[in-house]
Amino acid sequence: MPIIAIIGIDGCGKTTQARMLVEQLVKEGHKAMYIQPVFAILNILPPLIRSKLESTLSPRKTRTTQPNSPAKHIIRGIRSLLGGILAYPYALLSYMLLAFYSRKNRVVICDRYFYQFFFDLYGNRSQKIIKIFPKPNVAYFLQGDLNLLYSRMSNPSDLAVSKVYYTEVNDLYKNIARKHRFIEIDASLTKEMASETILNHFKKFLKNEGDLIEANYA
Repeated sequence: MPIIAIIGIDGCGKTTQARMLVEQLVKEGHKAMYIQPVFAILNILPPLIRSKLESTLSPRKTRTTQPNSPAKHIIRGIRSLLGGILAYPYALLSYMLLAFYSRKNRVVICDRYFYQFFFDLYGNRSQKIIKIFPKPNVAYFLQGDLNLLYSRMSNPSDLAVSKVYYTEVNDLYKNIARKHRFIEIDASLTKEMASETILNHFKKFLKNEGDLIEANYA
């Protein structure tokens, strides 16, 4: 079964859409699961430890927080260096876990994908990493006016990040969406309309995949 990614900056509604898609597919008899790919491996840990590690290991936190002392500047540099070295193997191992779930005949719905994770670590160089990294079978890019999306953010840690950061991330998404033919969804739509658009497209994708498999075995 396919790996589906719902991507876009914070405030675009990707978590809502990922969860709604899972619910709709389960209602229709599919095996579907919701997952945050970057934290897929951490899901095997107890919730309290997992939550602490998610916050501590966040590359966005390292990228967007300015060190206020020489010691913290050195620590940040070390974390960035280690993150840059270990990030790709970690992401690849996480992707292999997603692929394992999909082989168990599950539709894997990803809330976000590895793109912002790579950007936080490598900046504009992340596009070279993204080019060679395994792609989801289908990606839905929720995009809209940056001011609108920023106004939707409710998490204090998201709001503490500058708009410049979100502009850069959004530009990255636009670029890779064009290159890899991601399906663009208007984030200003109501959640019901956006959900219906995604579901209808995904049903067509499943039908086309099924027709292709039948043709190969005919």
